[in-house]
Amino acid sequence: MALTVPPHQELHTCQLATLPNTGDVEAISFSHEYSPGSHHFLVIQTDLDAIPTDLAGQYDCTFGNEPIMRHARGVLYGAQTPIGHFPLPSGVGFRFKARQVVILQAHYLNGTDTPIEAVLHFGIDTGNPEDIHQQAGYMFFYDPFIYVPPGGVAASGISCNVPSDINIISASSHYHQRGTGMRVWMDERGIPADQPFYETHDWQHSLDFHGPFQVPAGSRLRFQCDYANTDTTAVFEGPNAKTSEMCVLGGLYYPKLSGSFDNCDSLSVVGAGTSTCSDLVDCEATCVDANVDVNNCKEKCVVSGCPRAADLLLQLTACTQQQCHDECAAQHCRECAMAKCQTEANACLTQACAP
Repeated sequence: MALTVPPHQELHTCQLATLPNTGDVEAISFSHEYSPGSHHFLVIQTDLDAIPTDLAGQYDCTFGNEPIMRHARGVLYGAQTPIGHFPLPSGVGFRFKARQVVILQAHYLNGTDTPIEAVLHFGIDTGNPEDIHQQAGYMFFYDPFIYVPPGGVAASGISCNVPSDINIISASSHYHQRGTGMRVWMDERGIPADQPFYETHDWQHSLDFHGPFQVPAGSRLRFQCDYANTDTTAVFEGPNAKTSEMCVLGGLYYPKLSGSFDNCDSLSVVGAGTSTCSDLVDCEATCVDANVDVNNCKEKCVVSGCPRAADLLLQLTACTQQQCHDECAAQHCRECAMAKCQTEANACLTQACAP
């Protein structure tokens, strides 16, 4: 993949590519190399069997809802260091279909006065299918709730349930320029771990984690990003490294789990605030009437919750969206939620923050 990054520009550029294999293959090693200036590089699975003529070439994909990104079906590989090589353990493979169509995504920031002529390489080494006994997967855990006040510090994070035994082969972090570090813990039997097994403090070229690292069934992978904001405006979750923040944990693991584990289907917000779930409901209610960005306002509410507060709010919100569509359209959301989502509403309204 090659692209030109103009001076003082930030680009999220995507293009579709067809892998050259004429039959199904088992990848046993991944590698990449890209020109300086990139903030991340992703290879994304698609639902396409061939590249449509109207999607040939390169496209902006900053927000993830563009036409090319509507075909995205999960991350296959990710990197935030200029050079990387990640062999899989013996007997482990990562299956690719014949002529599989993928999205190559490059995120570049050019702070110089001259263009960057960027080139990105992605390599796959293949092995004998008869030697492969387990499949690898790629986990991509994304924290959707971040708020950093003007001139202040903050933290955000989530935890994800691990339903079966896995081994982490490699992992990397992703956050933006206000990030001062990221830590990852493995919590067993509901007990928070004291020491992280992975830690990095470089937002541009974070250290990669190399395993294998065993994670038993029933554990939770918990991670936290820390931020310091010297700007005079608040910062929220978003794709632009100049104006927003991220907190992402990605990595190869095996054996591959079914379902939606790869995208953290059991997301739990690591609450670091002092607000109860009831407080969050009241807070979100003010966002509708306020002269503010509603999504950012609600995001600020969510991150102010103490442990469990945001999780209970999200459960109540999910039930309300499912059961009260018409009532909410008629401005009767709360009444409907109390009637049709009693279990979730009671759990939220009675929750108290631990002293």
